[in-house]
Amino acid sequence: DFDNALEREPDDIKALAQRAKAHDACGDFAAALAHLDRLATLLPPSPMLDEHRERLRAQLPKKPKPAKRKRTKG
Repeated sequence: DFDNALEREPDDIKALAQRAKAHDACGDFAAALAHLDRLATLLPPSPMLDEHRERLRAQLPKKPKPAKRKRTKG
């Protein structure tokens, strides 16, 4: 079980990759991205990993932009 592996060794590259894959398959893109972001800190630069992370970011709901505050004279 990858959760147990990550509890024992949080930087287990294989477990992080497999958890990301499982979360992605279940539609939990935020969790998948979190695991891949962690992998990106542990591995040498990888265009394939970067592309996968960008694809997941595109799947996340867009955050609404904060409303602009009106300036008041005072």
